[in-house]
Amino acid sequence: YRLHVPSARELRREFLRAGYADVRVEPAPLFAPHWGDGPAARGLDAYNRVRRWPLIRSGLRLVGPRLLVRASARATASKPI
Repeated sequence: YRLHVPSARELRREFLRAGYADVRVEPAPLFAPHWGDGPAARGLDAYNRVRRWPLIRSGLRLVGPRLLVRASARATASKPI
């Protein structure tokens, strides 16, 4: 079988198609508590600090390990029963 990991653009398009508004795709925080306090854990801490910087955020949207989608539901007029 084949897996396809959607890009930030694909995720945004699908959420908009599903009816969500104000869709934002950003690099997700990463957690690995089992790594302890070693160099890998410090690298992960650094990633979590800089992932919101504009230039870094843009690059991580292209190649990021994980993406986080935030969106809000669109207000719809309810139909009378």
